[in-house]
Amino acid sequence: MANEVILGFKAFEKKLDALGDPRLARKVLRAAVTAGMTPVLKSARQKIPRGTRPHRLYNGQWVSPGYASRSVRKTAAKIEGESIVSTVGVTGGAFYALFFETGASRGKPHSHDTPKKPWLVPALKENEDLAIGAFNAAMFKWLKKVANKK
Repeated sequence: MANEVILGFKAFEKKLDALGDPRLARKVLRAAVTAGMTPVLKSARQKIPRGTRPHRLYNGQWVSPGYASRSVRKTAAKIEGESIVSTVGVTGGAFYALFFETGASRGKPHSHDTPKKPWLVPALKENEDLAIGAFNAAMFKWLKKVANKK
């Protein structure tokens, strides 16, 4: 879904153009893309590996189990050239959770390597249809809202 082509998008594009206000059209599109990432966000929070004990972050701060899952966030959609991008990932000190996605090795004997336990890509792949459905629902909601104002 990284570069997903949404069937029927040309129809959405025509409706956005019919709004006559490019700023409003961008606002509607950004809101719909951001809403589309909500199912992925919820799934990622459930799938992320959780520890059972408090642990220390790189900056020395102690955090309770589940810190990484509480740090999973989605970004608001941004328009970058011809693309609209919204991401799901971890914030701040929980960057270590990304090491579980691919696994990590320190390359030293007897070191504590991080086992591979993918959570982010499966959350995205398992929720493609839900994400597209949420996008469609948000787009229709916004278009209806804008049409009622005119």
